[in-house]
Amino acid sequence: MIKASFILRNWYAERVRKSLGDKLADEINRTADMAVDRAQQRAPVDTGFMRDTMRVIRYATPDNLTAEWGNDTATYTIWVEIGSQGRPGRYFMRQAQQEATSGLTGRVRGILPR
Repeated sequence: MIKASFILRNWYAERVRKSLGDKLADEINRTADMAVDRAQQRAPVDTGFMRDTMRVIRYATPDNLTAEWGNDTATYTIWVEIGSQGRPGRYFMRQAQQEATSGLTGRVRGILPR
C-alpha cells in the first residue's frame, strides 16, 4: 500500500498541530484524494475493477496527520504496479503519488503562520 504522509518535525510541532491541525489534515486529505484520482486516470484497464476500487483507506485527522491510499480490494494491484513474471511494472501509483505530493510542501507552508 502506498501512503501519502506529512509529519511536522520541529521544536514547535505540537503547538502548530493543535492550532492548525484541521487545516493541515484537510490539505493532506486533499492530497490523498488527488493521488487516488490520478492513479485511477493512469491505471491500466482490463475490467476496470482495479481502477474502480482504489480509494483513500484512512484519512488524516488533526491528531494523526497521515493519510493512506491505495487498493486493498484488488490484491493484484501490487503486481501491476511493480511487475511480475516477465511483465514490466506500470508504476502508475508511484507516478500518481509523485504528482499529488509535488506541491504539498508549498501548500503546507501557506497554512503555517509567518
